[in-house]
Amino acid sequence: MEVPRKTWIRLNRTRIGQGRCNQLLNKRKLRNNPNCDCGEVQSMDQRLSVQFFFIKENTIGNKRCFWQFVSDSFNQFDDERTKEMGPNLACAEWLMKNGAKVRCKNSSQFVGHYDFLPTKHDSYLKQFKIEQVYAGTEASISHLGFLHFKGCDNISDIAFVGCNTIDNEALHKLQILKESLTSLEIDYCVNISDEGIIELEHLQRLKHLQLKNLNLKREYKIINHLKSKLHDCKIEYNEK
Repeated sequence: MEVPRKTWIRLNRTRIGQGRCNQLLNKRKLRNNPNCDCGEVQSMDQRLSVQFFFIKENTIGNKRCFWQFVSDSFNQFDDERTKEMGPNLACAEWLMKNGAKVRCKNSSQFVGHYDFLPTKHDSYLKQFKIEQVYAGTEASISHLGFLHFKGCDNISDIAFVGCNTIDNEALHKLQILKESLTSLEIDYCVNISDEGIIELEHLQRLKHLQLKNLNLKREYKIINHLKSKLHDCKIEYNEK
């Protein structure tokens, strides 16, 4: 995708403060980058902010820096939002913002739009619990946001299907859900290797593990190791 010279690009509209905007811009070294003009605009109600910068030179390096910044900023853990709305709603917002879907307790349908989420004024906010997560090819969740899973004690089922932003570090951080996660599917996630799959041995409550289309170099050794560690888990492994 070509980024035209000096094109204004809106990166994010999320409930984060000015301090977080500045922190993200500084972290990605865009604040003083001679090829970028950075800034942020905050709304009247002090809840929504828009991050943006201008691409001055249409180079491969700048575009890579831009898209990495987009991914990182969309996945940043929002501690203030979590405290305000609770872990389940904050987690659902993060997942949906990054193209994933959730199924909640007492519901049979996956949803991926904010309109289906409660607000802080809804009486059933405390009853809102995530039970299932689906991250497909359109999802861009990364390990940077996995802290959102903390406190979501009802998540029992997760599927990563063709999600290229899921990597070994993400699988390591799944230990956040080790007390509740019972079913996990990982299919065609190109940035996962042996080192990531071996981390699943810590998910001792798993009952079903499905692994498909992965680039494992020592697949049989890894699978046998998992079987020796996850005694109560049915493991399905399919090569390409």
